[in-house]
Amino acid sequence: MTVLGNSVATPSARLKGQVIEVKDMDELEQLGKEKLTGKIVFFNFKLSPTYITTFKAYGESVKGRVFGPANAAKYGATGAIVRSLSTTLNDYPHIGLTIYNDSFPEIPAVAISTNDAELLSSHLKKNKVSSVWFKTKRRMLPDTTGYNVIGEIKGSDHPEEIITAGRHLDSWDLAEGG
Repeated sequence: MTVLGNSVATPSARLKGQVIEVKDMDELEQLGKEKLTGKIVFFNFKLSPTYITTFKAYGESVKGRVFGPANAAKYGATGAIVRSLSTTLNDYPHIGLTIYNDSFPEIPAVAISTNDAELLSSHLKKNKVSSVWFKTKRRMLPDTTGYNVIGEIKGSDHPEEIITAGRHLDSWDLAEGG
């Protein structure tokens, strides 16, 4: 588990509550205040591996991380857990950021790995777990200068041909580079 960028901290003791899983924003809206007040919303938005343009899958699923916590707060939720955005099953939570809405309270938001999301979803379906707790801290550091890294490797057989690859080297991932 890791805290999402821009997330507020949990209360000093911890945040504990019943977990409600949603698979898209329509489901969140259908549950509404009656079923979400005081709960922790688990945004289990899976990236579809079926798109040729992978950014389409990312664009559909990233809404849970970016806007999910604010939308959950609109319905009275006290916290949010977000499935990391990856088509692979792994143990590495991906940070990213969340954006709050000034009209609703800011609630703590964390990301869990895809493996942990699968496990939590399975346990919720089998009624093996109904509530969770987590504790986070928050510290916003001042803005600083960032840099791009550009490298070029010429091929030995066809140096006139170009292959382009892009990554972001920043703080959204919990390791070196994205």
